[in-house]
Amino acid sequence: LKCTPIWYWYSRVSFLLTSPLKAEAEARVLCVGLGAGTLPAFLRHAFPSLDVLCVEIERDVADAAANFMGVKFEEVASEDAHDAFNEAAVNQSSGGDGPMLEKTPFRLVVEDAAEFLERDECVGAFDLVLLDAYDGAGRVPAHLRDANLGFVGKLVRSLRSPGGFVVANLWNSEDRVEFSRERRELEEFRAQLSTAGARSRVDVKVRGQEGNVVVLASTEKMGGNEALLTSLRGVLEAHPGIATSLVPPEHFAASEPY
Repeated sequence: LKCTPIWYWYSRVSFLLTSPLKAEAEARVLCVGLGAGTLPAFLRHAFPSLDVLCVEIERDVADAAANFMGVKFEEVASEDAHDAFNEAAVNQSSGGDGPMLEKTPFRLVVEDAAEFLERDECVGAFDLVLLDAYDGAGRVPAHLRDANLGFVGKLVRSLRSPGGFVVANLWNSEDRVEFSRERRELEEFRAQLSTAGARSRVDVKVRGQEGNVVVLASTEKMGGNEALLTSLRGVLEAHPGIATSLVPPEHFAASEPY
């Protein structure tokens, strides 16, 4: 597997924000949305200690990633996904099959992520959830945005406690919330994170690509997470075009720019 370059800065930012996890043994990552497969393939290739599972709703997307983009993955049935995680963890901790483990691609489940996260096995299962899911119209699917259906709550509940992270790539707009659909949906997502129990959030923007914002949320207060703060400082120093905003809890679900 060749190391695929990450062309879009919002994908690079999503990758950079995983820094605190890279040294952890048996860290589990869930990617919601496959797209071209760049991010899960890169994470699995560059950091084989990360066990990466991707859930993609569209079979055509998975086929295109494999047949046209050359992305390699191991497709597993949804009911077998956690058994595959546990098997990999045993192999890694025992030292057996180490070289083979490094060569295995990420795993893929073709299923609606909302249904996948309904499983009891998903509660507290992941150290990091990466959300980058869009429909054919370029929007986060409606059933993933609908607060009444509780998808964001499922994301937060799927995190290991303490210290699990959600990293979401979302559309952004500088317009006021009442004038912009993108801004309204972004604010609704922020509010749902807060309601679901996330205790802190970082918003990351890239100069020249302000149409996207990467939202990093955690179930613990980030002010006490030295590994994360060190990572963020390193990102800022290495990439001056990136701006981060550590959002205090009292403004967590604010509807205006901070």
